[in-house]
Amino acid sequence: LNGKNKLFYQIAKELFKNILNLLIWLHCNSRFKNRIEIYMTSVIEKYLKTPNLAEVDLHLEKLVDNPQNISPDMALNVQLSYFKQCLESAIEKGIDKVVFIHGVGAGVLKSEMYKILKNYPDLYYGDAPIRQYGIGATEVYIKPIKI
Repeated sequence: LNGKNKLFYQIAKELFKNILNLLIWLHCNSRFKNRIEIYMTSVIEKYLKTPNLAEVDLHLEKLVDNPQNISPDMALNVQLSYFKQCLESAIEKGIDKVVFIHGVGAGVLKSEMYKILKNYPDLYYGDAPIRQYGIGATEVYIKPIKI
């Protein structure tokens, strides 16, 4: 290693060691333990029905305490943010399919979800089977459908 690379390596090594020590301390401190475990696991994992299928309920009462205290605009932002978080997590984990249960309502959440999904050209999406989910759910295929 030359001078610059050696210095960079030493700084990176020290930084990694400090981060590791911090994570160990946080993990051992019970006040932070649950928060660390949440961040260390993928958000989509709690919604897995099978290793290749997740079902995420985006109804506001499933996402926040006291949903009656949240304005409609804020509610939509919360739901869309969680949708994006779950979608990215599912992509990262390589899950084949995610069903997002959004309900019927005025169709605003579904419409906004579809706008987001258009930015992912490799994903296939559409209405989930009515028999299984009613008319308020969208299924997203993350891996290509095998024909």
